[in-house]
Amino acid sequence: MKKFSFTLFVGLLVLILSCSVFAGGLENLEFSGGFTYNTFKGDIYSDNFQDNLGEEFTSGFGFYAIGEYHLNDKFALGFGFDTANANNATNNILDTTGLYYDEFANINLYGPTLQAIIKPIKFIKVTGGLTMYLYNEKYDWNFEDIPNLDYYLLFSGSGLGGYTSLDISIPLTSNININASGGYRIAKVNIDKYKIVITDGTYDNSESGEQDYITDMSGLRLGLGLQYDF
Repeated sequence: MKKFSFTLFVGLLVLILSCSVFAGGLENLEFSGGFTYNTFKGDIYSDNFQDNLGEEFTSGFGFYAIGEYHLNDKFALGFGFDTANANNATNNILDTTGLYYDEFANINLYGPTLQAIIKPIKFIKVTGGLTMYLYNEKYDWNFEDIPNLDYYLLFSGSGLGGYTSLDISIPLTSNININASGGYRIAKVNIDKYKIVITDGTYDNSESGEQDYITDMSGLRLGLGLQYDF
C-alpha cells in the first residue's frame, strides 16, 4: 500500500507539471536546489504509549530540488524532492558481556513534493508544499571483537505532510538567484514495519514484523540554495 501511494503521488505530480509545461513552454520554468537545516519534535506515540526519539535527533540537514512552472506573474506550481536527516554516533560502549561496540543511528525523512506558490512582490515568494514522506530509522551496532557481525534494527513508515515557507531571492545574474527560505514542516509518519538483522555469515537470527505508532518529525525548515530561470 505504501509503494502504491508513493507511486500514485509521484505520477500525479509528473502529470500536473507535464501538462503545465506542454501548455506554456519552457520560458515559464525555473529550477532551484539547495540545502536545508531542520529541527524535529521527535515525539513517538500511539494509543498505548508516548515517548521521544531523544535530544540527539532534534535537528539535522537535508536538501531539496524543485522545478517551478509560473502560471502568471503572481502564481506558480512546483514539483520536486525534499529530504531531512538526523544522525548520531556513540563510540566505545561497554555491554554487559564485556564487549565494546559503536552505535550509529540514522533517520531519513524524504519524498516527492507538490508546491503552490504565491509571489506578492518581485523576489518574494510564499510557498505551501504537500509532501508524501517516507521514513527510515536505522540503528547499527559494530562490535570491535566481532568484525563480521552484521547487526542492525530498522523502522520504516510513511505519511502525508507538508510545509509552508517564506522565500527571498537575491539576483546574481539575469537568470541566476540565491534563494533563502524559512518555514515550518508538518510530518507525522505512521511507522508500520520493523526489521532486525543479526548475522555473521554462518549464524542468522533475523526477523521482521509490523508496528503501529506515529513519529512526529514536524519542525522548522530553513533553506539556502540557487535558482535558475529559463
